[in-house]
Amino acid sequence: MPGVRTAPHPPPAGEEAAARASWRTPSPTRLALYSAVLYLPFVGLGYGTDIDITNILRSGTSIFRGEYRYSRPPGAFAHELITGVLDRFGGAVLVNLGSVAAAVLALVALGQVIERNHGARAGRIAVIVMATQPWFWVAATSLGDYTYALAFVLVGIHAAQRDHRVIAGLAFAVSIGFRSGAALLGAAYLLAEVSGGGDLDDDEPSARRWQAALTTGAVTVVVGLSFFVPPWLSVGRTAQFLQNQFQRGDLVVMVARWGVKNVAFFGLVTLVVLVVRSPTLLQPLRRFSELVLVRFAVYAAVATELLFLRFPWKPVHLLPMALCLALLLAVGGASNRLVGVIVASQLLLALVSVSIAEPDVADAASSGHFEPGLTRGVVANEIRCRLDQDFDGDWPSLHTPAADFAAVEAFVCQARSWRAGEGPSAPRRPGDPVLPDQ
Repeated sequence: MPGVRTAPHPPPAGEEAAARASWRTPSPTRLALYSAVLYLPFVGLGYGTDIDITNILRSGTSIFRGEYRYSRPPGAFAHELITGVLDRFGGAVLVNLGSVAAAVLALVALGQVIERNHGARAGRIAVIVMATQPWFWVAATSLGDYTYALAFVLVGIHAAQRDHRVIAGLAFAVSIGFRSGAALLGAAYLLAEVSGGGDLDDDEPSARRWQAALTTGAVTVVVGLSFFVPPWLSVGRTAQFLQNQFQRGDLVVMVARWGVKNVAFFGLVTLVVLVVRSPTLLQPLRRFSELVLVRFAVYAAVATELLFLRFPWKPVHLLPMALCLALLLAVGGASNRLVGVIVASQLLLALVSVSIAEPDVADAASSGHFEPGLTRGVVANEIRCRLDQDFDGDWPSLHTPAADFAAVEAFVCQARSWRAGEGPSAPRRPGDPVLPDQ
């Protein structure tokens, strides 16, 4: 009757129970979106602690002046461009929000790829393991190209598994535009597609898999190379943009750096857990010939570690290893107890870190010695470093040496979460010889 208000009909009991269950056990996508809660509190704490902050900001600014200069070899034009845009309109807060958005996109794509192939529980395992990795946490909350590159690699995998080959190639290409090392991850996935039995389609002919992979690869190469045209033009159409200043040193030093920084990345407790539970962790390898994602995890892990052995720079460069670990745990259907222990060990690394060695010279080690100790964890140290930065609310002017000092001091502070002491030399200052350990 007009004017008479009636009570709304209650939802059916089944729908109400499903709604309650969805909050108790969220879908991988919803869990990925929830992860933003971990990252958003950091967006107001400045640009972060990466040593390339000043170089990337300068590069982004140079694009708007029409005088583009790459930030470091071989250039990362996509990241330099988006950083320049975000910084121009919103400073550090908007730059950090961009990293948060990229991190969440990476987690959403990861969860959906796993869920499609191995179910919702596996998707949740992958998301929570990846989201709580301390170095991913840092990358998701500061200026850097790491989360962008991972996000587009995973979007590419997501598209490839739905047979959207051109979109997959474009996504892999954009990931390379953000970070050249992402080319190894794209190549690892395409190799995984064409090797083994393949789970794209159990009856899919080998020729069809090769055709699909070649289509994706061709788009990736053509579009990916286009991102390096601006760096090439900026140095007078020469190969100078490909030259880095890394001094390799002898093999012992390289292996030592590689080992120390792997411990810094995973954390000693996590590594012990992984070694003890290695039979469970490696169980998915029994299905290596059957599952594309298992082959991708193996190929990506080998490529990442070999590249890092050759260029043992920052622990955060090992982020693809966190993705590989998440994939193996998810695909292998790890128990709740094992997942809980690994997540707990990662959260412990966020709070407390174990340092194992001290270099003879900070950032230019030719030797070192065993020096165990406890220090602030990766995330706790990041917060402390960013709170201690005193720039009157802004990064120093990019036209002054103070901006170079700020970037170096930020990185030296970040290194305290994994490096014992600073060696007998003072931290590097702008104008000193370029040192390799960056």
